[in-house]
Amino acid sequence: MFEFILDLIRRHIFIAMALPFAIVLTGHLLTAHDFNDENAVSQIATLMHKQDENGGMQTQSFTQIANQMNDKIRSIMPERDDY
Repeated sequence: MFEFILDLIRRHIFIAMALPFAIVLTGHLLTAHDFNDENAVSQIATLMHKQDENGGMQTQSFTQIANQMNDKIRSIMPERDDY
């Protein structure tokens, strides 16, 4: 139990130290194109309109998009039992 608590503290310290670097890196990679409203609308429209099996277009909700992303992440990430 004591090792588990120390491990959690170590992880939180690492995250706290790495967070400023991640923020700076993300800020440098953003461009004016990323803040364009028309670009955001077109990206969301692309996500929401999906082609179905018959070749037609199907509109998805944000919940459906989130569930698909969750399924993809779970298919990549291995299951861990040590939580």
